[in-house]
Amino acid sequence: MAEYVAAIRALEWLAEHGYRGAVRAYGDSQLVVRQMDGSYRVRAEHLRAYHDRLRQLTRSFTSVEFEWVPRERNERADELSKRALEEASADTKRYRPESPVEVATDDEPPGPDGA
Repeated sequence: MAEYVAAIRALEWLAEHGYRGAVRAYGDSQLVVRQMDGSYRVRAEHLRAYHDRLRQLTRSFTSVEFEWVPRERNERADELSKRALEEASADTKRYRPESPVEVATDDEPPGPDGA
C-alpha cells in the first residue's frame, strides 16, 4: 500500500507542477510494478482503489513506465522510504482514494428510507 501511495503522490506532484511529459518510475515493490505494467492482476481488494487512482494519474502524462529495482540494489532508497513512512504514517489513510459509489439497480430492495 505504501508503494502505491508514494507513486500516487509523486505523479500528483508532477501534474500539479505542470509536467505532462514522459515519466519513468522506479520501485522496489515488484507487485506494484507488475500490476501497473499489466503483468499481474490486482487481486487484493484493499489495493484496487490505489491501483485505479495511479492508473488514472498515468493518463496525465505522455507516457509512464514502471521499472522494478530489487531492494538489495536499492538499500539507500529503501532506508529513506522507511524513515519517510515512519514520519508520515497518516498519509496512507489520508491519501487513500475514495471507493466508488454504489448505484442501486432495480434488482435491489429499497433502502431504509423507501427509496
